[in-house]
Amino acid sequence: MPQQWNKTRDQRQTLVKNINSAFSQKRIRNTAKRLKRLKAGADFLDITNALGFLKPFTPHGLSAYRRTLTIPSHIRRFLTLSFRTAILHKPYPMPLRIAIVVGKAEAAQLRVTDGLISLTLTRSGRRMDRRG
Repeated sequence: MPQQWNKTRDQRQTLVKNINSAFSQKRIRNTAKRLKRLKAGADFLDITNALGFLKPFTPHGLSAYRRTLTIPSHIRRFLTLSFRTAILHKPYPMPLRIAIVVGKAEAAQLRVTDGLISLTLTRSGRRMDRRG
C-alpha cells in the first residue's frame, strides 16, 4: 500500500476515535456546550472542525476540503443529521458513535435508540485511497 494511503487511513482512524470520544455518554454534554455558538445551519464538517478534529485534513482551509471531499451528498446529510441530533437532542444531548468500514459501495447505516445514535459509513475501496 502506498505510504500516503496509510497516513490518510491513520488520520481517519484518529478522527473517528476523537469523534467517538467527544460524543460519548461521558462527554456529550460538554461537547454540546462547546458547540453552542455554531451557526444554526452548521453541518458535520463545521462541527468537527469547531472541535479541532479536521486540522490534519484541512491544510488549505475548510472550504477547500469541503469542495474536494469524496463523500456523496446523501451521506453528508446523514452525517449532519446525526451530529446535529446528538448535540441538539432534548432534554439532554444524545451520545453518537461512528464507524467507518470498507465495502463495495458507498453507504450509510443509521440506528437510533433511546440512548445512542450509531452511524456506520461504508466507503468503497476505490475511494479510500483518496482524500475522503
